[in-house]
Amino acid sequence: MQTGFPTIGAVTRFLFNAAGVLAQKDDSLGLLLSEKDKKSLQTRLKRLTDEDGELEENLNDVLSLLMGCVDKISPSPRVTAAIAESIWDLLVQYSDLVRNEGTYLGVKDTLGYVLKSKLVGRAVVSSQKNVLLFNLKDLGLSTPEDEYWFLPDIHDDCLVWPLEKAMRWAYSVADTSQTHFHFPGKNVKSENFQLSQNLESAENWLHARSLPNWGVLHTNLMESFAAMEACSDSQHQRQLPESTQAQVVLVVFIARAATYITQEIDKHYGRDVLLQLLDQFKEQSQVLRSDVHAHMSSTIEKLIGEAATAKGSPPQEVIDCIWRDSVPQYWWDVGRFFAQAGEETQSFLLENHGEPLTQEQLTYIERRYGPYFFTCLKHGLDISESYPMPQGFMELVVEGESLLNRNSSLNQVRVYKESVEKSSWSTALSWLAEWNEGSLHMRNGDQKLAHKHLGNAFGLGKYCAGDRQKPLVQGYLEVCAKVQSWKDFKKAFAWARYLQIPVRLWDSEWEESMDNVKTLYTMYQHMEFA
Repeated sequence: MQTGFPTIGAVTRFLFNAAGVLAQKDDSLGLLLSEKDKKSLQTRLKRLTDEDGELEENLNDVLSLLMGCVDKISPSPRVTAAIAESIWDLLVQYSDLVRNEGTYLGVKDTLGYVLKSKLVGRAVVSSQKNVLLFNLKDLGLSTPEDEYWFLPDIHDDCLVWPLEKAMRWAYSVADTSQTHFHFPGKNVKSENFQLSQNLESAENWLHARSLPNWGVLHTNLMESFAAMEACSDSQHQRQLPESTQAQVVLVVFIARAATYITQEIDKHYGRDVLLQLLDQFKEQSQVLRSDVHAHMSSTIEKLIGEAATAKGSPPQEVIDCIWRDSVPQYWWDVGRFFAQAGEETQSFLLENHGEPLTQEQLTYIERRYGPYFFTCLKHGLDISESYPMPQGFMELVVEGESLLNRNSSLNQVRVYKESVEKSSWSTALSWLAEWNEGSLHMRNGDQKLAHKHLGNAFGLGKYCAGDRQKPLVQGYLEVCAKVQSWKDFKKAFAWARYLQIPVRLWDSEWEESMDNVKTLYTMYQHMEFA
C-alpha cells in the first residue's frame, strides 16, 4: 500500500476531471482545447506524473490551459481571476502540507484526514475571500437563492446534487419547464433528433445516472438557448439575453465541478463522511461570514465611502482597486492574529501534558479570539482525536532520527532497517531507513552507495516525510553532484523549488534558468559541506 499524499500529477488530473475539460468529445463549440493545446496538455501532465523537468513551470502551464477553458465561458475576467485564485489557494495549501506534514497513512486515508482537517476550511476561506478580493458583488451576477446551491442537499435520505439544483434554477430563469427548455414546443408530432437527445441527456443528469463532460453539457445548454429563441410556438419561445445565458452557464459549470468532487467523496469515503464535511463547510462558512468578513466588508466599504466623499463617486476601477488592496492586508492581519491564537492554544496543550483543553481554557480562547477561530479549533481537535498516533510508530521515528544524528555503525543501521521492514509501517518509514544507510555511506566516503540509498530515500519520502525531507533533499543534491548525476540533481532541485525548500548557495532572486542550475551543480561538485 502506498503511503502519503496524492502526487502532484494525480492532483492536477483531478482538477481537470472536476472541471470536465479533459475529455475531448462533443466539443463542437471549441470550448475545450485546440489540437496543439491537447498535445501540450498531455505532455505536461505526463511530466507532472513522472515529476520530470521543472515541476513548477509544468504546473503553471497546465493551470494556464485549464484557466483558458474557464475564461471561454466566464462572464467576466474578475470571475475567471476569482476561480483561478481559489484553485491556487488550494494548491498552495497542498504543497504546504507535503512540505511540512509527515504521514503514516495510505493515500486514501491521508487524503481523508486532509479533507477534514485542512481542505474544507481552505475552501471556505477561498470561496468567500476571493468573492471580496475581486469585488464580484458589484458585477450583479445572478445565482440560485439557495446559499449553498453548489453543495448537495439531502431529502428523504436521497442526495440532490448541485448539478440538478443548477439545472432546475436554469429552468426557472427561463420561466419554462425542463421539457420545453431542452425541446421547446415539444408535442406528439414533434420530430427533432438532436433536441430529443438533449432532453433525454438532461433527464439522465438530473437523476444522477451520469455526469457529462463540460463540452457535452455546454453544447446542450447553448443548443437549448438557441432552440427556445427560434421556437415558433409563442407559448414556449424564449429569448434570454446573452448576459443571462452567460450567468446560467457559469452556475452550471461550477455546479458540475462541485457534483464531481462531492460524488467522488461519496464514492470513496461514504455518505456519512460526505455529510460530515458538508456540515463542517456550512458551519465554518456561516461563522467566517459573520465573525470576520462582515467586519472586513464594513471596513472596506467605509474606505470607499471616504473616497466618494473626498472626490465624488469613484469610478468602478478605483472601487475594485480598493477591494484588491484591502482584502489581502486585512487577511494578513487576521493570519497574524490566528497565529498568536495557535501559539497560545499550543501552550495550553503543553501545560495539560496530553490532556484535552479544559472548559475554562476553551471559554478563554473563544472570548479572546472569536467564534471563527474557536469553531476551526473545535473541528481540528475533534479530527485529531479520531486519528490517534499508533503505538510504536513514533518510537521508530525517534530511533531512526537518533541514528542519523550520531556516528552509527552499519550493523546498527541494518538492525533498524530490519525493524522497520517487520513493523506495520514499513512503507511509511522505509525512507528513513534508506536515509540512514545513505548517510552512513556518505560519512564513509562511498558516494556511489550513498547516491543509491539517498535516492531511494528521496523517492520514498517525497509525499510522506513532511519537514524531515528538507535536510534529506539537501543531502541528496550534494551526493548527486559528487557522483555527477545531472539528471537526478535536476529532479531533486525541481522538487526543492516546487516545495520552496531552501537550497544551499542558491539565491532566491536568481532566475531558475538551466544555466544557473548547471552553475549550482558545478559549485556543488567542488565543495565540501559539513
